[in-house]
Amino acid sequence: MMERHGIGTDATHADHIETIKQRLYVGMEQAKFLVPGQLGMGLVDGYDTMGLEMSKPNLRAELEADLKL
Repeated sequence: MMERHGIGTDATHADHIETIKQRLYVGMEQAKFLVPGQLGMGLVDGYDTMGLEMSKPNLRAELEADLKL
Protein backbone atom coordinates (compact mmCIF):
# COMPACT_ATOMS: atom_id res chain seq x y z
CA MET A 1 0.00 0.00 0.00
CA MET A 2 2.82 2.41 0.80
CA GLU A 3 4.39 2.03 -2.64
CA ARG A 4 1.04 2.38 -4.41
CA HIS A 5 0.35 5.67 -2.64
CA GLY A 6 3.90 7.05 -2.77
CA ILE A 7 4.40 7.01 0.99
CA GLY A 8 7.94 6.80 2.33
CA THR A 9 10.99 5.65 0.42
CA ASP A 10 12.23 2.21 -0.51
CA ALA A 11 14.74 2.48 2.32
CA THR A 12 12.07 3.18 4.94
CA HIS A 13 9.38 0.63 4.00
CA ALA A 14 10.82 -2.21 6.08
CA ASP A 15 11.34 0.14 9.04
CA HIS A 16 7.72 1.32 8.85
CA ILE A 17 6.43 -2.26 8.83
CA GLU A 18 8.54 -3.22 11.85
CA THR A 19 7.42 -0.11 13.73
CA ILE A 20 3.71 -0.77 13.22
CA LYS A 21 4.22 -4.38 14.28
CA GLN A 22 6.14 -3.37 17.42
CA ARG A 23 3.45 -0.84 18.35
CA LEU A 24 0.79 -3.54 17.89
CA TYR A 25 -1.09 -1.59 15.22
CA VAL A 26 -0.98 -4.81 13.19
CA GLY A 27 -0.25 -8.46 13.79
CA MET A 28 0.94 -11.33 11.64
CA GLU A 29 -1.28 -14.09 10.29
CA GLN A 30 0.23 -17.31 8.96
CA ALA A 31 3.65 -15.62 9.25
CA LYS A 32 3.12 -13.71 5.99
CA PHE A 33 0.02 -11.52 6.24
CA LEU A 34 -0.36 -8.30 8.19
CA VAL A 35 -3.76 -8.00 9.88
CA PRO A 36 -5.13 -4.96 11.72
CA GLY A 37 -4.69 -5.12 15.48
CA GLN A 38 -7.16 -3.86 18.05
CA LEU A 39 -5.04 -0.76 18.69
CA GLY A 40 -4.67 -0.04 14.97
CA MET A 41 -8.40 -0.35 14.37
CA GLY A 42 -9.08 1.85 17.40
CA LEU A 43 -6.82 4.57 16.05
CA VAL A 44 -8.48 4.50 12.63
CA ASP A 45 -11.94 4.60 14.23
CA GLY A 46 -10.85 7.46 16.48
CA TYR A 47 -9.46 9.51 13.60
CA ASP A 48 -12.64 8.91 11.61
CA THR A 49 -14.83 9.90 14.58
CA MET A 50 -12.90 13.16 14.95
CA GLY A 51 -13.22 13.87 11.23
CA LEU A 52 -9.49 13.46 10.64
CA GLU A 53 -8.39 11.56 7.59
CA MET A 54 -4.89 10.76 8.86
CA SER A 55 -5.65 7.08 8.43
CA LYS A 56 -6.26 7.48 4.69
CA PRO A 57 -3.21 6.67 2.56
CA ASN A 58 -4.04 9.23 -0.13
CA LEU A 59 -3.86 12.04 2.45
CA ARG A 60 -0.45 10.86 3.63
CA ALA A 61 0.76 10.61 0.02
CA GLU A 62 -0.41 14.17 -0.67
CA LEU A 63 1.32 15.42 2.49
CA GLU A 64 4.62 13.80 1.48
CA ALA A 65 4.31 15.13 -2.08
CA ASP A 66 3.77 18.66 -0.73
CA LEU A 67 6.83 18.34 1.52
CA LYS A 68 9.00 17.47 -1.50
CA LEU A 69 8.14 20.76 -3.27
